[in-house]
Amino acid sequence: MLFLSPVREWRCAQPGHSVRITCSVTFLLALAALLLLALGTAFSQAAPASAPEPSDIIQFLSQTINWYRQLNVEHQIATEPSDILVINDDRQLADQAVRLSFEFAR
Repeated sequence: MLFLSPVREWRCAQPGHSVRITCSVTFLLALAALLLLALGTAFSQAAPASAPEPSDIIQFLSQTINWYRQLNVEHQIATEPSDILVINDDRQLADQAVRLSFEFAR
């Protein structure tokens, strides 16, 4: 039997902030998250994914390569130093995305 304790409140001690957290709300949110996790796991195991068709893989890789090439356009229009920093970060993420795309295609 599930027993909910009486509602208790406390304040988080942060300078200039006062947040009230209710135990029962926290418990219910944790319970809801646990149920969603359990349902997600059950549904993901119910139907195994079929392997993609070779033509779909080639199309996926082609889209990935086209997307990667668009980063050169971003680099050409960057004028500010902060733009260059963002583009360098984008380039690292793009390299990782392309690498993972090819790993998926294998």
